[in-house]
Amino acid sequence: MQEEIFNTLLPHASTKLEHALAKALSKVSATPVPLGSLWDPWRCPEHFLPWLADALSVDFWDSAWPVEVKRKIIANSVPDHRIKGTVTAIKSALSTLAAKVELKEWWQQENPHAFTPHSAQIIALAAQNLDPAGSTLLTPKLQAQLWQAVVMTKPCRSQISLHVGVQQSASLSLNTVSQSASLQRTWMPQHTDNVANVSQSYLAGTSVLQGVGKISGEVRSDLKSASSLYVHAAPFAIQIQRQSFYCY
Repeated sequence: MQEEIFNTLLPHASTKLEHALAKALSKVSATPVPLGSLWDPWRCPEHFLPWLADALSVDFWDSAWPVEVKRKIIANSVPDHRIKGTVTAIKSALSTLAAKVELKEWWQQENPHAFTPHSAQIIALAAQNLDPAGSTLLTPKLQAQLWQAVVMTKPCRSQISLHVGVQQSASLSLNTVSQSASLQRTWMPQHTDNVANVSQSYLAGTSVLQGVGKISGEVRSDLKSASSLYVHAAPFAIQIQRQSFYCY
């Protein structure tokens, strides 16, 4: 005890309690406090991310999101707040939730006079399931989060019409083949809204190429499809038609 007393800056008349507190608090200085990492969205420990999100004024948060989505939302928070109320801010907020965005303002419509000034139509296509417990891409929870992202970033005067859907994509890459064939068939059930199907093929050095695609959609569905074919040095090829259409 006498040795511990001489190793402190406390006066000799200090009590045992004061010396015990000094000894316990001396360990605080040895505790690592990586402030640089704690304020970095990409290096911050995962269990500290909710506090960092609150400190940087993240407008919407879900603890069930993948860690990559959480870090991206935190990293975009300050830049998005600087441009809040703009088209870029709305697209950035929706893209953070892994959604493909198409936004058309009232003056960009074919007949602008038929639309309310400062209104806009948004199509958000979900491309990733953000909820590990969810079995589908577009869950009611994700729909609510997409709408919340729009509300928190749009101008107060703007009237937004939001349409949500899903996007499916597939790519095929081949090199130096004698013959190749591609077959795709997609069936969209009735009342499916805003479903996008995208497929691409990249081929080089083919002698024979055949591609078949079939997409079926019932009435009252918003179906968008696009197919692309990229061929290099092919003496014989059947061109796959690239098309984009909507079925209402």
